Amino acid sequence: MNFKLYVSESFKYLLRSYPLIRSRVKHVERLYAMTATQRMEYENAQFIKIFDRAIHKSPFYKELYGRYGISADDIKSIGDIAKLPVIDKSMIRHCSSDLLTRSRWFVKASHTSGTTGEPLVTFDDWNMIWSEQAYHYCFYKRCGYIPGRDRAVSLRGHLGHNDIELNLHIAKTLLMSSYNIRQATVARYYESIVRYRPKVILGYPSSLYNLALLFEENGMSLSIPLCITSSETLYDYQRKTIESVLGCRIFDLYGNTEHAGLLYEAESHNGYFAAPGYAHIEIDGDSIIATPLVNASFPLIRYRMNDAFDRDDDMGGYSWNQPVIASRIVGKTAQCIVCYDSTRISRLGFLFKHAVHIKMAQIVQYEIGRIEINIVPDDGFGREDTESIGLSIAERIGAGNIDYKINIIDRDGIIYSSRNKFSQIISYL
Repeated sequence: MNFKLYVSESFKYLLRSYPLIRSRVKHVERLYAMTATQRMEYENAQFIKIFDRAIHKSPFYKELYGRYGISADDIKSIGDIAKLPVIDKSMIRHCSSDLLTRSRWFVKASHTSGTTGEPLVTFDDWNMIWSEQAYHYCFYKRCGYIPGRDRAVSLRGHLGHNDIELNLHIAKTLLMSSYNIRQATVARYYESIVRYRPKVILGYPSSLYNLALLFEENGMSLSIPLCITSSETLYDYQRKTIESVLGCRIFDLYGNTEHAGLLYEAESHNGYFAAPGYAHIEIDGDSIIATPLVNASFPLIRYRMNDAFDRDDDMGGYSWNQPVIASRIVGKTAQCIVCYDSTRISRLGFLFKHAVHIKMAQIVQYEIGRIEINIVPDDGFGREDTESIGLSIAERIGAGNIDYKINIIDRDGIIYSSRNKFSQIISYL
């Protein structure tokens, strides 16, 4: 057992466990029960507090609103929000600390994985961390899973290439590596899950899909009541295979490291609803402009999220008293790379978390076991950045399991889809 990781993950769980979020869970439940008018009144009050704090205490907003000639007196209610300029990741990437309305001593820095091509540092206070955990708790409970009481398997990025599983006793959760799923290990995954008897399995859609495919090829099947997916687009073909092989019912959720918006799959699976009171949402074509209401320390006011959202003409209705606002999420695409040992790995943003002098990075694969890492360098890029990438590959994928070449390119060399969307992994296999 990886004792250091066991202690670290147990401590992280305790800091976010039910006793610490109980009051926030009750608050979220009240938001679910509100009428549309009551929710709008709540959003209005929260927005005014955040706007007032931002315009008076945030260097970024003081400068931005001053440039547009906007004063505090110009915004009387959330109905005036359209007077404010829309911001996006490109505007704050190099000055995210200027958005803060309090000292950095009281916030926790988070790093986006760069799936939009441009990594970003954001800041969370504990009110935001506990509030988001409370939102997830309430959604999980509606789906039929109570964290800390029901057994869960988590197939996410907690474990690297050297570990397959870690039983987190205090959380009643079996952590399983998403980096070791291959023919040689499929029996181990299957036997561990059967022995653990989880009520729910949580994970990236691509990891769960790869595992389900291997189970199917080896004549293995499971009966897990519930599956909760996140962090990537869940495609219909993935849902069909995962539900069939794992014997589960899937609920998907959407969030981002910026904590700009939080969307949950509807009870009838006909789309997604916005978590009540989490953010003020504006629909603009296939994108969402969000103003989160849970993080006054790092306000994002009228922030355009990078992911695209489809809205069908016949979409509508309510789920758990919340209006369905999107039929599907199409922005979080996740191809994979294939290693020499046939392991398929997606979500490779971890490769660049410690390489700080990178503007954009894209991984291209032409043959099994070999990748090219195309990097648009930032000022100061050098040997330390390339070495950190190599160390991450060795730690999470395995030394000798993949050959890689780093290419320094300019922005014109980045590959985009027909919808002008960026994918961090481009595979020609």
